[in-house]
Amino acid sequence: AIRARTRRTRRMSDMSVDAVITELVRDQLLAFMRGSGTDAEDRTLDQILAFDDQLWNCCHNHMQWVFPTEEPSKFNEDAPLLDEQAQLVFKTDCAIQHNLRRTLHRWLIFLGLDAADGDIVAGQPIRVRKAPNFDKRILSCWRGPSNHNWRRISRVLRCLDLTGLQQEKQAFFDCLLEIVAEHPGMIDDDTVRLWHDRAGIRPGSEPLSEELSQLFAQADSLLK
Repeated sequence: AIRARTRRTRRMSDMSVDAVITELVRDQLLAFMRGSGTDAEDRTLDQILAFDDQLWNCCHNHMQWVFPTEEPSKFNEDAPLLDEQAQLVFKTDCAIQHNLRRTLHRWLIFLGLDAADGDIVAGQPIRVRKAPNFDKRILSCWRGPSNHNWRRISRVLRCLDLTGLQQEKQAFFDCLLEIVAEHPGMIDDDTVRLWHDRAGIRPGSEPLSEELSQLFAQADSLLK
């Protein structure tokens, strides 16, 4: 371990300041998501997962750590970037994959959603659906105009896409489309297009279940 640290110190001495900072922040992000480190505010992942729903809604500097992406945050200058090296680790590190699923599970609870037909934390195939308390979460999490959680949803979709959680991303996305269909006008079209973009799913390319097709047909009839 001492030799490895010595080699790293020598290597980093030949790097630019920006490159050194990038590597240090990447290491901090990886340790945080493994559960062995802290974020820029000295919080562990477990501490953030223990936030109540009000704190999840009001706090604005934790989402960039629990659902990192490759793009700089406009709102948090201390947010880490999920660069290509970090993406590879996120896809292959069992501890990080497990903690990503734990975090997604907490996020779904915050939104008033639930994972059915499997254990999301164990990585089993799931179907995301509205939880019994969904209606109580509409005002905080879903109703517009410009609800800040719409942007957070786009971040989560992008993170899941970059980290290899494709099945979970698709299940979450399918549920989003169901909510859009069941609540016409609640979420604006620009946001829905953004969700498609961040999920890497072209509008109209996703297969619709019979249930979802019926929901969209009902929504269309209400808007006529």
